[in-house]
Amino acid sequence: MRNLLLLSALIFIAASGNTQENIRIVSLKMYAGLEDVGVEYEKFVRQRTIISSQKGFSFGHFSPALSFSHPKYSHEIELSRLVIGKKDDIRIIDNQDNNLPIPISGEQKTVVDFSIRYEFNYYIKSSSKLFLPQIGIGFQPYFHYSDILPNISGAARLSRIVAGNRVCVIPRIVFKAKKNLYFDLNLPLSILDNYYIQEKEQNPLLTIQEMKTSGSGAWFMKNWFHLRIGAGVKL
Repeated sequence: MRNLLLLSALIFIAASGNTQENIRIVSLKMYAGLEDVGVEYEKFVRQRTIISSQKGFSFGHFSPALSFSHPKYSHEIELSRLVIGKKDDIRIIDNQDNNLPIPISGEQKTVVDFSIRYEFNYYIKSSSKLFLPQIGIGFQPYFHYSDILPNISGAARLSRIVAGNRVCVIPRIVFKAKKNLYFDLNLPLSILDNYYIQEKEQNPLLTIQEMKTSGSGAWFMKNWFHLRIGAGVKL
């Protein structure tokens, strides 16, 4: 992951090193999209490979971005995800003997989810004055933390940290609506996802070494779907 972050920094420097004076347009953008939120991670525990996976889709997640346009290309920085939350779910039944409620299921869950995206987009020549096709490359470092504390005594507390970087190729079409307003339709295609995962299960049946597990890996050409629609305003 460190090598990928270094590569993204080198691309940014190479593209913008001596062209800062050529910045023509600075835009503020807001994205919403349809995203595959499924994830899958592998780790090796006690000579066995364990795969953790989740599946699902989400629509309508909003994320702000700042775009710096040059005559032939643009840079873009997006706060693609920022979630900090805590949820407490519990199901109880009444104890008819002493009138005290008995929890039968539920958990307290704390989540921190953070991700940013840097993109370098190159303009493709077009005869149209309304549509501007582009092709870009994006680097998306991400961090996820979750802590699950069961509300019943028979389950163990579980905490998880996932950090990684996703590299995408991004075809896009920009539609010019008005002088200072435009719309952006793009489809990030994941070509590499590098990650590190660490889990800690506070289970008294496990040894201290077995409670904490970790692993790292990479997914190439992962089937990750993300269709984004954005609106931009030139400042």
